[in-house]
Amino acid sequence: RMVMFDVTNTLMELTEPVGRTYARIAAKYDILVDEEAMDVGFRREFGLMEDMGYDLVVGDVVRAEKREREWWRKLVRNVMQCEDNEAYDSCFNECFDHFATNKAWKLFPEVKQTLDSLRNQGCRVAILSNWDLRLERLLTELELREYAEFVILPAHVGCQKPDEAIFRVALERAARESPGGLLEASRCLYVGDSVKRDVRGSEAVGMVPV
Repeated sequence: RMVMFDVTNTLMELTEPVGRTYARIAAKYDILVDEEAMDVGFRREFGLMEDMGYDLVVGDVVRAEKREREWWRKLVRNVMQCEDNEAYDSCFNECFDHFATNKAWKLFPEVKQTLDSLRNQGCRVAILSNWDLRLERLLTELELREYAEFVILPAHVGCQKPDEAIFRVALERAARESPGGLLEASRCLYVGDSVKRDVRGSEAVGMVPV
């Protein structure tokens, strides 16, 4: 049996509200923003941003990383509503790097115990997430990477959850590393927190959502 996990709000959560983090870092560069307004702004702007366009950079890590960074840079500036200048560049760079570290995230208390239990029972574990390429570094800092056979991200596949294709790629990867090269989808659990992205997407390919 295999268990695949989502990451944000499944294995980990922020150490503080996202608006507070951005406001604190922005103040270092004399950019004054209200943390509550930042929280509201992120919820608003996420829905207005164009698609990341992973299909245009699939398989090209350098281009994908550049595209991800540019996408986040535009989003954060839209939320902050500040001038696009050297101060903003420095502020954004620090913010972007911060959220790839364990200073920004913490594991839920039961995560390590659960993963250890799965490993002791002989269950295979993998991660399938809509995160950008910073996740690999973050998983290592959180001491989670060692549990996962593999990590599947949109930049590897060219699409995001709930697209069935990203779940199929994960299943194909798991099957290739299974005895005989076979793994029935029904023997693969997917653990996530979103009905739309996680439950519907995994169910569509025959996986069992949790």
